[in-house]
Amino acid sequence: MKFKLCSIAVMTAALLLQGCGGSGGLVSDADKDKNPLNPAPGVEDPTARPRPSDTALTITTDETTIYDAAKKPLLLRGIDMQLGAAPTLTRINGIKAIKETGSNVVRLYINENTTDPDLENAMVKVVEQGLVAIVTLESDKLTCSSNTAALNSAVDTLWLKKWLGVIAQDRFQPYLIINMASGWGPEGVFNPDSFGYQDYLDAYKAMIGKFRTAGLKVPIAIDAPCGQDYHAFARDRSRTLVSADTAKNIILSVQADGSRWNSGDKLTSAVTNLMEAGAPFAITSFTGSGTSDTPIDHVDLIARSVGDRALAINLPWTTADDSAAYTLTLPQSANLAGGAELATNLYLDSRYLELQKISDADGKLVPKGKLLFTLYIKDVNGNSLSLGSAQAQDLRGYQWNKLRYAVPRTQEDIDPANLINGSATFDLTKVTQVGFQLAANGKSPDIKAVFKLDDLIILPGVPPLKTYKFESDTEGWAGLWDKPQEIGQADGSLTLLRKGNEIVIGKSTSAGELDFTKELLFTIRIKIPADDPMPSWAGGQMIAKFGPGYTEKSKGLSIGGLSKGDWVDWKVAVDFRSEPNANDLKEIVFQLWSLDGVPTSPILIDSITVTDVNAKPTKIITDTQYKSSFVKNTDGFVVDWGGKSTVAAVDGELVINTVAGDSGLVNKSNVESVNEINFGGGITVKAKVFIPADYAANDLWMQFIFQDGNYKHFSVSPGLSLASFTPGEWTALEFIVKETDYPAVFSRTLKPKVFGFQFANTVAGSIKVKDFEIIGQLVVDDSQPLFNATFETKEQFNGVTLDRTGGAFTPTALANAKSESWKIVPFGWLATSWFGNTGDKAVLNISNTEDRVDLTKRGEEVVNGFGGIAETAKPASFK
Repeated sequence: MKFKLCSIAVMTAALLLQGCGGSGGLVSDADKDKNPLNPAPGVEDPTARPRPSDTALTITTDETTIYDAAKKPLLLRGIDMQLGAAPTLTRINGIKAIKETGSNVVRLYINENTTDPDLENAMVKVVEQGLVAIVTLESDKLTCSSNTAALNSAVDTLWLKKWLGVIAQDRFQPYLIINMASGWGPEGVFNPDSFGYQDYLDAYKAMIGKFRTAGLKVPIAIDAPCGQDYHAFARDRSRTLVSADTAKNIILSVQADGSRWNSGDKLTSAVTNLMEAGAPFAITSFTGSGTSDTPIDHVDLIARSVGDRALAINLPWTTADDSAAYTLTLPQSANLAGGAELATNLYLDSRYLELQKISDADGKLVPKGKLLFTLYIKDVNGNSLSLGSAQAQDLRGYQWNKLRYAVPRTQEDIDPANLINGSATFDLTKVTQVGFQLAANGKSPDIKAVFKLDDLIILPGVPPLKTYKFESDTEGWAGLWDKPQEIGQADGSLTLLRKGNEIVIGKSTSAGELDFTKELLFTIRIKIPADDPMPSWAGGQMIAKFGPGYTEKSKGLSIGGLSKGDWVDWKVAVDFRSEPNANDLKEIVFQLWSLDGVPTSPILIDSITVTDVNAKPTKIITDTQYKSSFVKNTDGFVVDWGGKSTVAAVDGELVINTVAGDSGLVNKSNVESVNEINFGGGITVKAKVFIPADYAANDLWMQFIFQDGNYKHFSVSPGLSLASFTPGEWTALEFIVKETDYPAVFSRTLKPKVFGFQFANTVAGSIKVKDFEIIGQLVVDDSQPLFNATFETKEQFNGVTLDRTGGAFTPTALANAKSESWKIVPFGWLATSWFGNTGDKAVLNISNTEDRVDLTKRGEEVVNGFGGIAETAKPASFK
């Protein structure tokens, strides 16, 4: 992935693809949540109220793109303005200043107190400056609310009565987008498979009908619930909104803020979902600049908005044995001996997961997908080496999956079973191609969907901890224990000439020279003379002395079996991590014995290289993957597994109203929608629990658990008795899960199906829980790649060639299987906000001055930064 600005031609193509509306139509009308005509569309307006001319030009849309009034693709770039908070002439003159930044759109926030003259004055200024205006009603009564009556009232009494005389004027039609309610919709659903959006959809379908009945054909921007819940538009739901719109002129509006948007991966996930929605989308506000407990990175959002290309593969599956492999040639041969990693991002359609019932009696669905994805490399001789494979049943659907596999460090480390395509050997020092294979692996040919790949990367091996090269001296290595031997340096090598049957060499080490808190591998590049009489049973030991008392730890050695007369790599793996002073090495010694005879030539050591056996070209970062919020609802927590108790959200706390003698599970029923939960590293689960005082003599039992995507059980905590709590007080719980703690049967790649705590032996009362948090370790790249195919250029795209086929596939059949696509389609955005933010929100101001361009630090980033307004905004046309 490499963010860069596209040429005009490429950007135009990007605009035409904006949203990447996926294939497929509406699902069964029997599913009420997806019925486009429930309720029915509006009818002709019988009243004499103002209405625009039928011939008035407007902004229009299709499944992927917004078009200006001149039918040219329009990528929104602009700034929000809080008009309703201060509808003064000075504030309205700020519209001119916003235009001067290069913006092509302004979002005008209005409220119940905004008068029709105030709105008209602002729209006149919008037209004068040649801007698009997204006019948005902002109200505490509507944001994060499911109150359909409040939305209906706002449409009837404000939009289609109080402000209708303004928004119906012909002169404003080419400039206008109506956003009827900022963030209206249910809070806390955030689940693409939930039916909890039903009332939201029905209400908006009815409101769309009212606007169309009033003769308004301008685009209607539908805000996601609370602004952030883009899952409301998933699974064809946004298509039902478009289908219910007689004008077919809908824009999906999302607001980037909070924990659902505060990382690059989360933004990518959001945009990936919105690309498939069947209607164009825009991020109509974003925060950042360090605001909130979970701030987004607005600079990264702007950079990503220019788009990120991907490679698409659409295979015409015919049989259960089909396979296709593709390769990409490296710019030059790469030496991967010593360790490296091959990684990529794979986007998988959920159809490949092949969800099936556990049993006829159990309706739970688990993935059984057979499709196999493999990464491999090829050497200069055309040999192929598989590095690793992933089966669809172990991947996540409708999501980018990061796959990485290690390259063997040495020829000896190559498993012959991984030599593929008839290869019998492999040269790690001359790797010329990287490749990937998609194999049906028994999958039904009826399961078909496009794959996407991005960032096919070779990461270098981790540099050694220490290398002794002996280029000019012995680097402190010397003979020890008065043995008859000569230790020296010649021609870039350490020389060891023994005069008896033993060699002892070593060196005193400085602080930090060698760290034995890691599992170490000593690779000794050695040449034993061909005529050396050393027998095959010759051995010895390595001795390390630690700490003030020079505590000894030793490792047995075998040297007699090494080849003579040639340079060889003698590998010695050492694990002294149990030594308390392992980070305080004082001396290291190599003792060789039973050598026999007296040689005439010395043993040569070209180098001694010390590496961390477990080191990878990555680093671990710790991030909050989930944090509860019980402000307005239970955040998806319910009582399952036969429990009769109930849950409610009260003052930011989850209250479990228990009944006597009950048992069950308090489960986050929508945990599968939290894409960020990742078991790739260790996790920490935190919660605060209040057990009432009247439980003091009770044998209450609790246990925190996960179940994976296959419903395999994992107890995060031990069984907790009443002794684990202080009745009448809040108890902070924390459970740390190390990588070695996961059960072997527990899938660490699939999304969890269950998260919460079991309970038993309750009394009638109320248990309270708050501050649920899952903190996870994520593996990220931590080195400059040796090679990175981002598929941003034609050269890289064209460089992907078919390597081999299997089953019924032929090169002719796959001639059109490869295409250019998007990982992140270029998307429109508006930044929060021009002026008027105060307190800890003051950093969100774009300008220091209300009616002229006087950019703040944030303003400079939004306007003049990479991908910013000045660089990417194109003016709209209005006739």
